[in-house]
Amino acid sequence: MPHLALIPGLNNTHAVFDLLCPLLPTDITAHTESSPPLDTVEAIAQSWLDRLPERFHLLGFSFGGYVALAIQQMAPQRVQGLALLCTSPGSDSSDQVQNRLTMIDQLQSGTLDYLTLVCANPSNAFHPDTLNRQDILAMRLTMVAEYGMERFIAHLRACMQRPARDDVWRSALNPLLVAGSHDRLLKPQKLRELAASRPGCAFHLIEGAGHLVPLEQPQALADIVVPWVRGSS
Repeated sequence: MPHLALIPGLNNTHAVFDLLCPLLPTDITAHTESSPPLDTVEAIAQSWLDRLPERFHLLGFSFGGYVALAIQQMAPQRVQGLALLCTSPGSDSSDQVQNRLTMIDQLQSGTLDYLTLVCANPSNAFHPDTLNRQDILAMRLTMVAEYGMERFIAHLRACMQRPARDDVWRSALNPLLVAGSHDRLLKPQKLRELAASRPGCAFHLIEGAGHLVPLEQPQALADIVVPWVRGSS
């Protein structure tokens, strides 16, 4: 029976996959949890490795992709396939690092409220149609509140410190890239080009989704992930 590790993104708990997991067939065992508030992707990756079975498929969503790539580098013999969802193997630019540092300073000084910050611009996270889905917006608000500022700051530091892992991505087995059609945080064209540069990499564009694909289009995501897992087990 294949195992699938689902690693959530920034400001996401395991609940980001709550709509996806029930759509997975019983012959695929899903493993997901909220990544701990540690400030390096390597430490977070080790916490996942300590809990995962000996062999598994990896799907990393957004920040979870950085963790998945670290897992791939640390234990390539255990990873049967690597899927990146709305993420890439690059590192932060100098501007991104400075923006994250400023955000941390403002949060810690109390001049910026965590929930206000994360929820201020939902159009950056969602497809325009999703902005009318009060159920999805409520799920996200609950998830963000549970995730919390301490974890957010730790994960911002992890983002800043991570190295580029393009070589790790190129060496991964059974690579898969998935993008949201209206993702404003990671443009789908960038992922399309990344897939084209990697022989054997499958690319899928999910229509009607912004960045938060697992909440917005869980069935479309399941329709991609299930045959990928079965085909590479």
